[in-house]
Amino acid sequence: MRLRLWLSMGVAAVAALAAAGEFGAPGASTGAAAARDRVVTDMPDDVSGPQVHFLYVIPRDGEDRGLDTSSAIEKSVSSWQAWLMKQTGDRVIRVDTYRGQLDLSFFRLNTADAVVASQGPYVREQIEEELYAAGYNSPTKIYAVYYDGSSSWSCGGADPQPTFRGSVAAIYLKGTPPGAPPCSSNPLGVDPPGYFEFGMLHELVHTLGFVPRCAPHARGDSDAGHVSDSRHDLMWSGNEPWGTNEPALMQLDVGRDDYYGHGRSNCPDLSASPYLASLHSVSVTVSGPGRVTSSPPGIDCPGSCTGKFAGSVTLTATPSAGALFTGWAEACSGTATCVVTGEGSVTASFVTSAHRRTLSLRVRALRATGALRVVDGYAPCGVRVLVVVERSGKRGWSLVRRVPTDSGGVFTVSLPRGRATYRARAPEGTAEGEKCLKAVSRTVATSG
Repeated sequence: MRLRLWLSMGVAAVAALAAAGEFGAPGASTGAAAARDRVVTDMPDDVSGPQVHFLYVIPRDGEDRGLDTSSAIEKSVSSWQAWLMKQTGDRVIRVDTYRGQLDLSFFRLNTADAVVASQGPYVREQIEEELYAAGYNSPTKIYAVYYDGSSSWSCGGADPQPTFRGSVAAIYLKGTPPGAPPCSSNPLGVDPPGYFEFGMLHELVHTLGFVPRCAPHARGDSDAGHVSDSRHDLMWSGNEPWGTNEPALMQLDVGRDDYYGHGRSNCPDLSASPYLASLHSVSVTVSGPGRVTSSPPGIDCPGSCTGKFAGSVTLTATPSAGALFTGWAEACSGTATCVVTGEGSVTASFVTSAHRRTLSLRVRALRATGALRVVDGYAPCGVRVLVVVERSGKRGWSLVRRVPTDSGGVFTVSLPRGRATYRARAPEGTAEGEKCLKAVSRTVATSG
């Protein structure tokens, strides 16, 4: 049997009707303007295995508020993940990422808003059917839907015994459950988490198969999938208002005896779910004038150089003004973006891009030899450089010869007979697109 549960921030109205896992009440949607590109497919996964893919779904005739291209959904996910991490001791839901960022797809239904809403307790099923037909049906994925459409029944839905293996958990951003405030009366993407943050996590836990009937405080058939011992439990339902307006008091399985960490072998335990992942640490060392940041956020080095992450992490190196990024070491190599998929340490090296050089000159037996060296380590600035050797006379300095340095920065040139003073110059130039400062040797007098 299915349950419809209406929850408000102050007064709760409860009806034991249909739709297991559905919750209804205040909730809304606001989006910040941190733009990201729109994606209309499930991008390649950074890591394989069970994970949750996120979608922003609107009805055929629905207003596109761009909640996928703003930061609203990402903030919502980050908020409930941070809460879950504190509850579990550094364990979170395994979320789908692409190149270190939340993989978030956009999908417009083929069905109009009013028709979807007319499905009553089966709005989620209508969404799931269309997503499944469109290819969102991986057997190792749950699809978390932020539905920007109507429901006359609730503010979200899930099925603890999903029909499809690639199943859907959904919240309805414009739901209007009877006897309760409209879902749009709460914001989306708040920290500490609010109604929609707890709501999405609530529906995901349902989709993972919880709360089981064997739990000591599991509610009966008309309210299956919930517990009855505390209104501050994530999976609560009852005659009191759900405690989401008091986020500091909210808990994952109050008493740890129903669905998380209870330790009983004869009853399913969420802590054993493959959809939960332990966080791993990524550490960054910056050498030279530059900065490394991470996506998702957590590292901004120098400063915050170690972060904990549930999945892959994309590190981006940004040289300071007048500097050059020369590459990664340890967990990554080369100069491209660094993606770390597990525990690891990375070093990012930067050098000043105006590379300082020194030029030596020695004259012996009508032959001048010298070497061009780079003070700050950028070797290409000393290789294959056309060095100018000059001789001082009554009319000033005159050219003797131009000669290239070899692969070690060394050059040799023959000199004419006669007493003279010599010098060598390496003109200002570029190597591999980087500026190399000019260098001039000391003068050398001969008596030949």
